Amino acid sequence: MTRIARGGKHIFGWSRVREDGTFAVPQEAIEEYGLSPRERLIVVGGSRSSGGFSIIGSDRLERSPLREGLEKIHGILSGSIDEGSAVAEGDRCYSRTSLRENGTAFLRIETLLSFDIHPGDLLLVIRGSGLGPSFACRGPIVESARGHPEIRIFG
Repeated sequence: MTRIARGGKHIFGWSRVREDGTFAVPQEAIEEYGLSPRERLIVVGGSRSSGGFSIIGSDRLERSPLREGLEKIHGILSGSIDEGSAVAEGDRCYSRTSLRENGTAFLRIETLLSFDIHPGDLLLVIRGSGLGPSFACRGPIVESARGHPEIRIFG
């Protein structure tokens, strides 16, 4: 894991969004957040400054106060929306996906676009909250990371 500024956030690497909507979840992030293959992941839209999204594994979500808020969003926890589809609530988009055996996850192209992400984009995978890693697409940390060629690219 890399830090690009003293006291800055920990960075797992870059994740390239493929043409089919899949993106890599770095193994180090999988291990740190205790994610398992085939585990259901909740996707939560990122902040206004960094954009992108965060992924949260079902085990961590069970113990989080965020669960109560997500229960109010139609289909996210119940699984009644299709995997990779988006649901808008307030000023954020939400989705659900699962971690594949090969360490990738999938979002539909329309869903990626709702997060202002396009196939071919590089997402900066950052140690997020205690719930899951963040996949940032813009902002000061992304701009700073572009100047660090030592950051590994996944996918």
